[in-house]
Amino acid sequence: MTIKDILEKLVKDYQESEYKNYGRDMSYLSARKELLTGGKLYTFEVGSSTVKPVRMKGSLEYTANPIVADACGEFPEVVGEGLHRVMVNAGALNNTLLISDGVEAYKS
Repeated sequence: MTIKDILEKLVKDYQESEYKNYGRDMSYLSARKELLTGGKLYTFEVGSSTVKPVRMKGSLEYTANPIVADACGEFPEVVGEGLHRVMVNAGALNNTLLISDGVEAYKS
C-alpha cells in the first residue's frame, strides 16, 4: 500500500462516516478539503519515531517533515526508499487521524 492509497482510504472513510452519522452527502473533493486542509503528513522509519526523509517527486533534495497539505487538502507526491511509518494529523485540530507501518512512498 502506498501513501496515496492510505490518504484516499482515509478520505473515503470520512466521507462515509459523515453520511452515515450526520446525513451529510459530500463529494470526495469536499471531504478531502474538510478533513485534510492544513493537515500534516509525517514519515518515520518503520516501527519507530525516527524521521525518515523523503523527496518531492522530481526533486533531488529532501523535504521538510512534516509535509503540509494545501488549501484543497492535497499532499504533494513524495518518493523515498523502502517502507515507512506514516502519521497523518488533521489540519485545524492537529488530531492524529492515522498511523500506519510498512507503507511505500508514491510510485513513479
